[in-house]
Amino acid sequence: MPEFQISRRPALSDKQPVTGPGIEISTPPPGAILHALAQPGDAGARGFIESALMSDIFSIRPVSPGQWFSVADDPLSHADFRNLCEALEPRVDLVDQSHGRTRIIVQGPQVEAMLAKGTAIDLHIDQFTVGSAASTLIGHVSAHLTRTGEHCFEILVLRSFAENMWDDLVRMSREFN
Repeated sequence: MPEFQISRRPALSDKQPVTGPGIEISTPPPGAILHALAQPGDAGARGFIESALMSDIFSIRPVSPGQWFSVADDPLSHADFRNLCEALEPRVDLVDQSHGRTRIIVQGPQVEAMLAKGTAIDLHIDQFTVGSAASTLIGHVSAHLTRTGEHCFEILVLRSFAENMWDDLVRMSREFN
């Protein structure tokens, strides 16, 4: 049998950033994406997770009751992941989603209008404030949307749908660029 070397690469490594006056679409460097799952009804779980995950490194995004995505810009070694798991167990379980999900950044003065083409969420800054997050559909693809700035959003999408999401976002942005 021939030798086959598996090489890891981000799902969108061949995509060039889209830049224009109204919209910018890009991918951040590969980092860490952790899915934290707390025991049902644990009201203090978020604070516990933030302290264990060093909230200056990880950004915590709510997913649903008792579940959060923890996102960092730098990759996490297996040893560091194991240490985090030990610090959180048995109160919270962690699942490393770094290779299973892809982050896409969309920003610009027209980003809300562009995203409104694909999602039913009211993205007005008064309703969906900085730090707000929601699981939603963008087009026909399930995604996790977080407002990270006044006109900036992060989209987490399953790796297998990342290229489709990218292509949809590029098409939706054409009106504004």
